[in-house]
Amino acid sequence: YINGRSADKGDCIQACRSLYDLVDSGGRVLVKDKALLSLKDYNLRNRIEDLAEAGISSFKIEGRLKNASYVKNIVRYYDTALNELIEKHPGRYCRASFGHVTGGFVPDPDKTFNRSYTELFLDGKRKTGWSSMNAPKSMGELIGTVGSIKRNDSSSLELVVIPPAGKRIELRNGDGFAFAGKKGIVGFRGDVCDGRFITCKNVEGLQKGARLFRNISSSFERELERNMPRREIRVDLEVRISGKYNIDITARSEDGREVLSPFKTDLDTAENRERQEALIREQLSKRGGHYVFSVTALTADTPGGALPLVSASILNSMRRLVASDLDSIPCKALPLSRGTVDASVKAPSESVTYKANVANSRTRELYLSRGASEVGQAYELSHAAGAELMRTRYCIRYELGMCPVHQGAPQPGKLFLLNNGRRLALHFDCGNCEMTVTEG
Repeated sequence: YINGRSADKGDCIQACRSLYDLVDSGGRVLVKDKALLSLKDYNLRNRIEDLAEAGISSFKIEGRLKNASYVKNIVRYYDTALNELIEKHPGRYCRASFGHVTGGFVPDPDKTFNRSYTELFLDGKRKTGWSSMNAPKSMGELIGTVGSIKRNDSSSLELVVIPPAGKRIELRNGDGFAFAGKKGIVGFRGDVCDGRFITCKNVEGLQKGARLFRNISSSFERELERNMPRREIRVDLEVRISGKYNIDITARSEDGREVLSPFKTDLDTAENRERQEALIREQLSKRGGHYVFSVTALTADTPGGALPLVSASILNSMRRLVASDLDSIPCKALPLSRGTVDASVKAPSESVTYKANVANSRTRELYLSRGASEVGQAYELSHAAGAELMRTRYCIRYELGMCPVHQGAPQPGKLFLLNNGRRLALHFDCGNCEMTVTEG
């Protein structure tokens, strides 16, 4: 509606992060220059098990227009949650991919892009605090309040930060900071950071008592670069020694690949059989490339069960060649159970409106094949007059403490959003506890 660009086609203008005025029917400004439609970021890390129990089998991470640090951090954050769920319920759940990620940095969602977090309406309970109207951009982690400001000259400041009770902060040179100023979010870099002290260039609007956030942690960014986790595939090895001496290694990876790697040698016989067997098992049962090898069986079809005197360096070379042989075989896809299409399911009604968002011929044909006699076009195609541009559980009236139903506030009358000369009308479907937005 605002500029003809379709979010469905990847062309979102982030209207939810824009600034709006909230006005009443008389034109009185109730709230000025706030991102009134901006919500905090959705964080369901602690609800993965609840969602899995409800039947959810695929989780999507929102990461559009985010940087590499965010992607690394948040993907690892949810990866650990899935691992914990599977470990808690062995045999009930499994990953949709092979391998296991180990080591590396410890994820922390507060240390990369975020607008603070919420679980929104997941439990069916309405709460305030869903909005990030004061901070539609990333604020990061709260590190405390500005305790004092000393101006060295016209171009630099020295700050003392008072951390929240019980929180220890470690600031580093180059950390990025943010606070909510009168004209929105203001960010700056700490040139020199020592303990709770920050020296930086002059920052307009920064005052004693301001809540200060760190939106760039230089030490965490370095950790993301230097200490990446590893995804490793488990491989079981069966070692068969025959003749004098042929060593056949059969490798079976957890993703279903199998390869036989034969080695012909001209080696002496080991005098200490137990020590040699321990060396073979130890050297072959190591990490190699992206594999974790484990010798599960070792047999010797030789006179008296003799073993060859094979050195650690040769065994390491064998392990690397087995890894190379495995890499030459394509991975097998994990078999996933997929539901069948139920042909008895009908369209929700004979008349399907623009709200079904039908924007292509295949979707239209699907509704018609399921009993619909009339299928309206999506708003982006039809621009239907009076159409709901948004319907949401998030309610501006409730967020601002103006709800006459749940908060006992007086009826405020009609409300509008103003943005760059455009007026949008707010409507409140209190029976469903939802807010809609239409042309004003």
